[in-house]
Amino acid sequence: NVTGRRADDHLEITELNMKTLDVMESILGVKGWLVMKTFFGPETQKLRTFLESRFYKVRASRPHATRPESREVYLIASGYRGRGVSIASEVNERARVRKEGWVLEQPPKVRIPQNEAGAIRQEEELDRRAKTSAGVMPEEVSSRPRRMPRVKKR
Repeated sequence: NVTGRRADDHLEITELNMKTLDVMESILGVKGWLVMKTFFGPETQKLRTFLESRFYKVRASRPHATRPESREVYLIASGYRGRGVSIASEVNERARVRKEGWVLEQPPKVRIPQNEAGAIRQEEELDRRAKTSAGVMPEEVSSRPRRMPRVKKR
């Protein structure tokens, strides 16, 4: 239940999301998808960083029907890769780098099964090219959810 107090609601839904992730790791298969509703706030970036350590692609989205004052956002993660060996250190490093505003020259190495490596690299390259050709740097795109434009009523 939503209480109306943003800070409390954010912490409660983040706690629920972390419990969901515990269950997800035991039942989700490789290459699986996860869609998770959360409220945008201080813990959202940690949650997203955790998802990025487990999935090949993570993005944030807001439905068109969302009210402008609402803080709800959906995290959509695809391509579950399973638990990593040293995920904690990778998550901490990514969180530190994002907080300081730096961009990693070489991202932390993640084990990718040989048969999927070529397709994943090609998909990442296509995503990067699309974002840079649109005039938006990839870090700007991934740092916060996009706000949907308001529709004027007549």
